[in-house]
Amino acid sequence: MTDLLTRGDVSLAYETAGAGEPGMVFVHGWCCDRTYFAPQFHHFAADHSVLTIDLRGHGESSAPD
Repeated sequence: MTDLLTRGDVSLAYETAGAGEPGMVFVHGWCCDRTYFAPQFHHFAADHSVLTIDLRGHGESSAPD
């Protein structure tokens, strides 16, 4: 499930899953969004806390003016 973190007029879309240490954060590169890491996200969520995010202007996050 996608969540949104909003501050002012900026919204960032992210997903979290799983539990366990160490936690993992998946950050995509240029011309991608958080779905790029879907296989890794689901695999590691079985044993770890995982988070993936759409950087600003990508996926479901708001774009800069």
